[in-house]
Amino acid sequence: MLHRRHRSWLALIVLTLGLGAASACSGSVVVVECEAGRESCDGECADFGSDPDNCGACGNACGDGLACVQGSCGATACVAPDVECNGECADLSQDHGNCGGCGIDCGGLFCENGGCVAACSPSLTPCDGACVDPQNDPDNCGNCAIECPNVCVNGFCAEGCGVPFTACNGVCIDTSNDPQNCGGCGIPCGFDQICDGGICVGGVECPPGLTSCFGECVDLFNDPDNCGFCGNDCGPGAACQDAGCTITSCDEPVCGICEVAFLPSTVPFSVTGNTSFTSDFFTPPCTGTAANEVLHVFTAPSDGNYSFDAFGTEFDSVLSLLDPGSCGVIDCNDDTIGLAAEIDTFLVAGQTVFVVMDGFESGFYQLNVSDGDGCSGFLTQCGGDCVDTSFDQLHCGGCFQPCGPNELCDFGICQPFCNDVCGSCGVVDLPSIVPQTFQASTTGLPDVWFPSCAFGSAGEQVHRFIAPSAGNYTFSTAGSSFDTVVTVVDPFTCGELACNDNFGTVTVPLAAGQEVLVAVDGNNVGGFYSLSINSLAAPTCPTSMLVASSLPITVSGSTSGASNSFTPGCSPGSTAPEHTFSFVVPMTKLYTIDTIGSSFDTVLSVLHEVCTGFTLSCDDDGGGGNASSISLLLEVGQTVTIIVDGFSGSSGSYVLHVQ
Repeated sequence: MLHRRHRSWLALIVLTLGLGAASACSGSVVVVECEAGRESCDGECADFGSDPDNCGACGNACGDGLACVQGSCGATACVAPDVECNGECADLSQDHGNCGGCGIDCGGLFCENGGCVAACSPSLTPCDGACVDPQNDPDNCGNCAIECPNVCVNGFCAEGCGVPFTACNGVCIDTSNDPQNCGGCGIPCGFDQICDGGICVGGVECPPGLTSCFGECVDLFNDPDNCGFCGNDCGPGAACQDAGCTITSCDEPVCGICEVAFLPSTVPFSVTGNTSFTSDFFTPPCTGTAANEVLHVFTAPSDGNYSFDAFGTEFDSVLSLLDPGSCGVIDCNDDTIGLAAEIDTFLVAGQTVFVVMDGFESGFYQLNVSDGDGCSGFLTQCGGDCVDTSFDQLHCGGCFQPCGPNELCDFGICQPFCNDVCGSCGVVDLPSIVPQTFQASTTGLPDVWFPSCAFGSAGEQVHRFIAPSAGNYTFSTAGSSFDTVVTVVDPFTCGELACNDNFGTVTVPLAAGQEVLVAVDGNNVGGFYSLSINSLAAPTCPTSMLVASSLPITVSGSTSGASNSFTPGCSPGSTAPEHTFSFVVPMTKLYTIDTIGSSFDTVLSVLHEVCTGFTLSCDDDGGGGNASSISLLLEVGQTVTIIVDGFSGSSGSYVLHVQ
């Protein structure tokens, strides 16, 4: 690089040599003065930071397909803010055919700030489907389609930028104080920093209630350019209220919906979005939910069956298909597979439909569109193959969305693959001693078990415990930091022996050496837990024998003062005393066992063989009033244990019928 103080001397030398050698040389070298930020190369002024023919130095040309970015040849030909879309550079903030994402076409609307709008903001001009600023847009300088070879300044094409500005992608930027181009084009500062002298430095100190964003003090609760956090632009037609973007109104809603996105016409494809910052103007007729929605415009490329589904969406989705002419609902669907909605319909070539993504809540969504050519039922065509995106490992929830090596596709969602005992994701072996306490956390653990006694579920930890001796064993999560659910499972049948929510304690009779799985789960929550195991002496069981000399059999007694050694599976909070009966089945038939005529609220259980066997049936109040009743097919010679228990802590006189 030539230093500025030597240029006049060099120009004199070159000029003298050129005149003296005119007969021997066909031309002369000319040195010209260039404005700040550009250097002289063979008589032309070049920007070493962006000139692909003089990148970093005179004559250093970048190869085909490479661009000069900050004085170095880069592997991409697109300069920020442009990105590559299908082999071309596109500014997603204003490209009509790639508005907010590659392949998203705005159709009859305009692209502004990455969204399709019905009309441009007053300060912008519609040009070829995009909302542009003709004061500094080098492709539309002063008016539409007026392209500048260098930069656009105040609506006029210019050869360069005056001091202290630098040309960044055709726009003059002061890189000494621009937080998005600090010290050079495309060098952004942090959210809490300012650009001072071309260097990103710490943010400004703001008064209480304001936050530093790009060197300015803003109110994150009301600033539409920084709504909730720095850089969160609500976009055209939206306002910031209580740190959230809301759309108060729109000039030209489509079927009453403000948020509109245009889908590609080539299938299959998947698009993603977020309804968290949209509004609720539409109510799906099949559910009546009140959540935010987005309307998508789709035009069929050919005659055929088309499938629209929401596999991969993070919330319980609802899809509606609308007729563009009348806005009438053609179809509406909720929960076709799992929580994902799906609509299948026949469309003719050129037919346009509106697909409304809605749900029971808002958040990230995925909309998948495929045609039905050669695929039947719930199958989707992916790369020429018909696949079930609900369970296909390579196309989980949509085409070409593979699950990881330790994941399994389950109803369109990649779930952790668990192959330990009873499908658990790893078992903790506890020592065969009592009493003992084990502490850990369920945070971040996969959710593959679903306890029968809980309304919700979360990640769980499964423990293996072997009873050192016969007795009643109590498993308690007292002292845990969240709403726990405790389940005791037989590891050989994977059947529940006991389940408890809200009380945090279950009691199970175990034989010496008997192995059980104890799962600590949560009611839609997780966290730190404490699992304590204690035991009591083994109870006398059974307390009586039922002799089937003839049917029906009727026995009576009282549970008052008896011991409590069993917790019925259908009444997990019960702490009532019980009576137990061993019964050898005299003939194969459907038996009815009830406690009709008892004086208290009974609970009736039938166990396989002995008192420690698994539960065949359990009932509370099925006999009318507080009486219990069980109908069960039993085979001749089979041994079962019948337990007369009480709800909660109830006890008293009972009548037991077997017929």
